[in-house]
Amino acid sequence: VNDSLVWTKINFLNSYSSTPVVLATPVTANNRGGSGGQYPIPLVKDITATSFNFSMCIDGGSTNCTTSASQETFLYFVFDVDAAAELDWIEVNTTNNVATDGSDTTETFTTSFSDTPDVWTQAQTYSQNGEIGAHAWVEDNGKTTSGFTYIGCVHTGTGDTCDTNNPSETF
Repeated sequence: VNDSLVWTKINFLNSYSSTPVVLATPVTANNRGGSGGQYPIPLVKDITATSFNFSMCIDGGSTNCTTSASQETFLYFVFDVDAAAELDWIEVNTTNNVATDGSDTTETFTTSFSDTPDVWTQAQTYSQNGEIGAHAWVEDNGKTTSGFTYIGCVHTGTGDTCDTNNPSETF
């Protein structure tokens, strides 16, 4: 990815019957250092059965993504929702309208798990209009065998506070 908020359409090698779930992670940190850490946040939007749009947001310690950044490399994983539905050890799904203000959004599994599973999450939409991409996490005490609680957040710059005026996202 060449710069913050420069979107690239990624075509899947295969097409899917249902919209898949995409998880991306940076494998480089060429912009690291300075205010805000300058870490690359992967951004995903417009996921269809055949493609998605991908970009990054460099967190430079302010409300907006830092532009004129160095190129970063990411890996992404595409999860087939229909194939996963046939398995009893994994669930692949999305949750609409996850609050990004630091409050809780609960989700219930459709799969019955005998042990508490790990939860991986990433925004599947980007509605932040140039601001830092939304992220969410699940604390260990927020997981059970039947569901979990997201804590969604858009940081307003420095510190550990979430902006209370940003739109929700799909995770």
